[in-house]
Amino acid sequence: MKIWMVAREYAGIAEAGGVKNVVCSLSEELSETGNEVTFFIPEYACTDFSNIKNYKQIENASVTIEVAETYNDVSFASGICNGVNIVFVQSRIYKEKNNVLRKEKMKHSKVFKTCLAIFALNICTLHAETKI
Repeated sequence: MKIWMVAREYAGIAEAGGVKNVVCSLSEELSETGNEVTFFIPEYACTDFSNIKNYKQIENASVTIEVAETYNDVSFASGICNGVNIVFVQSRIYKEKNNVLRKEKMKHSKVFKTCLAIFALNICTLHAETKI
């Protein structure tokens, strides 16, 4: 089964509270049982890449989105951490954050949600085109 998971923290990559442990353990356990797990997380200034293998930019996946009358350039990168596919959402608003717990602005949340929707739409479109 293909499973997508989303959170703002993940143990060993970007850590804050207890959520990091739950999403990491769940993702890795699902992967170990034969599922294809993809985890989405913002790429912060404090992101730790030491456990990420095969980190690379995802080509042709950049987009500019408008949130709260501000345009945000967004791109995506990917890697693998303990059998889990990690997709990093890259935007200036996340790169400025040195602390995952720093109070989120509503704009940050809206950018993250919008990026995930765009990414999912692009994946579905690519999948449909390859089936034709």
